[in-house]
Amino acid sequence: MATNKASKKKAAEPEKVVIPPCMVCKENKDVKILPCQHFICHQCLNKMITKAAASKRNNIPTCPTCKDALKLTAAEYPIYEIIEGGIKLDQCQVVTAKWCYDVSPSSLGGLLVGRVAGFDIVSDEAEIIKSVSTGTEAVVSIQHYNDKIYTVSLSGNNHQQVMEFDTSDYWETQRWSVSYVQHLSKLAVSNDKVYVTDPQKQVLQVYNLTGEIIKYIKHQTFENPVYFYLITPGNVLISDCKPSNRLYKLNCSEDKVVWSCDIDQPVGICCDRRGDIWVWSDKTRTLFVLCGETGKIKQEIRHEKFAEVAHFMGIHISEQNVLWAAAYDKGLIKFNITYPEADGTVNGT
Repeated sequence: MATNKASKKKAAEPEKVVIPPCMVCKENKDVKILPCQHFICHQCLNKMITKAAASKRNNIPTCPTCKDALKLTAAEYPIYEIIEGGIKLDQCQVVTAKWCYDVSPSSLGGLLVGRVAGFDIVSDEAEIIKSVSTGTEAVVSIQHYNDKIYTVSLSGNNHQQVMEFDTSDYWETQRWSVSYVQHLSKLAVSNDKVYVTDPQKQVLQVYNLTGEIIKYIKHQTFENPVYFYLITPGNVLISDCKPSNRLYKLNCSEDKVVWSCDIDQPVGICCDRRGDIWVWSDKTRTLFVLCGETGKIKQEIRHEKFAEVAHFMGIHISEQNVLWAAAYDKGLIKFNITYPEADGTVNGT
């Protein structure tokens, strides 16, 4: 009987993960999360509010990063706390050691994996079904849309092009050039529009399906928008890397930002069956799980394999609850996902 009680007590007290540091003093003691999703410790927050209250001008305290107005007492903000008692990753497997830049689902089944000199079609059982060559061009972004496959391909002189392939025979059907950039661009295709990131100009380029530029989308806080992921219906996730360190949800019908969330050096992003958003942080080498509706952080996930990885440039979660990660020079990696039973999500076998 004593053993059962002990095991129940242990299950009820899951281990806490390392919390983000305060944006002011960089310590991680009593860190609070503000409504704007920035992190600050109780002491620094209290000092800011006290200083503003003592000002003869009756200044309203604001967030040091985004300048959003704050409440008048530090006690109104809860201590930031993420419990590692939810989603788990296990059974890690390196599917291929080839350099991989992106991974996305195929409407025909399986996965599309962008790599050096082409892309692969990979089955749900992690077998490479077909390899498609693009010559010397690396496929840094890839997506299946209707009966076509769209890629962003990068040549040796940093020239980037959108390439379109037919899914019946995987022959190239058209291509067009995009802006020369010093960083990789990613694409997302939705509502018969091709979105391509342009970090250098801090905009999103929007093309029609024949390669004609329609418009440019610029947001006041865009600084380095690089990574894309399409979530249905008609929404796109955008990772705005450092110095912005922010993740956006874009409505493709109106081309407007729905919400944004602060993540330290966000890179690969995807969406799971529950509608939650997963994003890889290059800084912390962890995965954050966010609420898809609000962008609020729900959990931080760690795994021993993450310490070996510099980047997850593209990630995808399959219907079988498998996390696929294009890990740059570490290849394509898969993890089985186990959701808590109380969550209601059916776990893969």
